[in-house]
Amino acid sequence: MRRPGRDGHDPRRVDAGSVLCVLIEAVPLLVVVALALSFSLIPARALGVAADGTVHDGIDDADFMAGVVGSASASSRDDRVMSSLTAAGLNASYASLENAVDPGEAGRKAVRDFAHRQVSVIVVLGLSTRSDEDGWDDVLRIARRADIPVVLVDPADLPTDSVLYACVLRLVSSEASDTLADAVQDAANSRSPGGVIDVTVGKA
Repeated sequence: MRRPGRDGHDPRRVDAGSVLCVLIEAVPLLVVVALALSFSLIPARALGVAADGTVHDGIDDADFMAGVVGSASASSRDDRVMSSLTAAGLNASYASLENAVDPGEAGRKAVRDFAHRQVSVIVVLGLSTRSDEDGWDDVLRIARRADIPVVLVDPADLPTDSVLYACVLRLVSSEASDTLADAVQDAANSRSPGGVIDVTVGKA
């Protein structure tokens, strides 16, 4: 039979106070680990692509705002796009580039302004990056960092990095295609399938 030590302490007995101190000291570490694991499980938002099985509540129409960057030159497309959004009951702010000395710079400034205003989605009409591809990449990254999807409508050319925009909308006359307003809303709510989508805004 094991006997108590010289100090009278039985080595088989566990000091309840010591155990409690160890547990108290371990609790903050456990909380930190649990929080780190929970945050690591939150998926990053992929612009234009909804995670499988994710249910989106969607942005309320009253809170929805599309920032529309107009074409470099006057075009009936601009009027048709704005009419389509308005007819669907969606709020939209239009930045005209028609009289700009440098339409490219004016367009990039409009994207920056809309990103700072935290609009729901930025719609760029007839984008051409040829004059300043790096400049366009920079402003589109500003929108991405602000978690604002960018939709390109009938672009002349595309940014090299496809991550910088949610989808491309191609205006067609087919009545069987999706509507531009629906496609823009899908992009704003991360439900867009991405790629090139044929949409209609009605006849010019």
